[in-house]
Amino acid sequence: MNQEKGQLSVAQAVLMTVGAMIGSAIFSLSGVTIKQSGGWASLAWLIAGLILLVYGLICANLAKFIQASGGMFLFPASLSKNKKISVTIGAISSLCYFLGCLGGTIFSAMYIGYYFGYLFPAVSPAVYPIVSIVSVLLAIGLNLLKTREASWINSLLVAFLVLILLVYIILCVASPKAEFSQIFTSSNLPSNLGQNWSSVTVAMTAYGSIVAPVFMVGKIKNSKKNLPKILIISMVVTILIYVGSILSTELSVNSLDLAQNPEMIYSPFSLALMKIGAPVWFGSILNIGAILALFTTEFVVMNLAGISISVVSKALAKNTSTKNIKKQINTKSSIIIVGLITAILSLFNNFSEIVINWGSYFNAFFVVIICITWVVVKLKMKV
Repeated sequence: MNQEKGQLSVAQAVLMTVGAMIGSAIFSLSGVTIKQSGGWASLAWLIAGLILLVYGLICANLAKFIQASGGMFLFPASLSKNKKISVTIGAISSLCYFLGCLGGTIFSAMYIGYYFGYLFPAVSPAVYPIVSIVSVLLAIGLNLLKTREASWINSLLVAFLVLILLVYIILCVASPKAEFSQIFTSSNLPSNLGQNWSSVTVAMTAYGSIVAPVFMVGKIKNSKKNLPKILIISMVVTILIYVGSILSTELSVNSLDLAQNPEMIYSPFSLALMKIGAPVWFGSILNIGAILALFTTEFVVMNLAGISISVVSKALAKNTSTKNIKKQINTKSSIIIVGLITAILSLFNNFSEIVINWGSYFNAFFVVIICITWVVVKLKMKV
């Protein structure tokens, strides 16, 4: 880890964080929120982003006291001075984080196979799992590169993805079929506040990787100074892209359209392109964008899952007699382990909904643990 310390600049860390956040959610979950909240969907995504930004800044505040990668273990472990209790708390927190990340990598791998099928309709569904495994192998390979090289490749992928989304926004806004008045019509607004809040919680899952740079803090140049800046810039960029994409979609697609075409709920961008009469070739490019979004998420989240295993194994090695663990399970070895588990479980694509739910539950547990940690640390500082 020391060899990698301080390799990432602010720009590289921002692109890596944006790449981790802009995943499949914008292509699929955006439709769920439009169906639930109609014209208020974009507001739900804005609120969700602001909530997760606060969570990210809480983690960044904790990182000021522990300047090392592996906050998913180190932050909660700092709650107790007793080594056994400290390791236990850290291990439980890391397990929740690891399972949440694992759910994200499996989901991403599965849906890369699905979007490959959308891109090439003639391909048999039997090929989808093979495509998923290939994506996992590529993610492992990219993660095994030096941090600087991997970050540049990730930066190029993210830049291309953002460009695709910007072109999509321009096409939707500039279309003569765009109906600016339909967004906030009474028929396109939810009948109760519960639907709005449900949309906020759905959108929150899209921003979960805002904490990625916090847990890779040991790899960021001058992290104590740059970390809050990285989080704020990353979130602002992501919110603008998300809200802009959803508002653009709502110019031609409303909640009634999705209610009448339930098969399009998870691909609202495709429905918008069809309604505005966009070129067919851009629909294919959009599917490529979805694959890139899934892959950048898979790559970064796999790295974070690997870090969680590595940090726990080192802590156990220091506090138990299993000294060999520290040598055997470093970050790169952990990434290979995560990749192998992802490759195997991605074959069971019938359980994709279970994977999504398990990932969101464990992520929620982890957020609660981190928030409790922050409160306790602040109370201790006042004593």
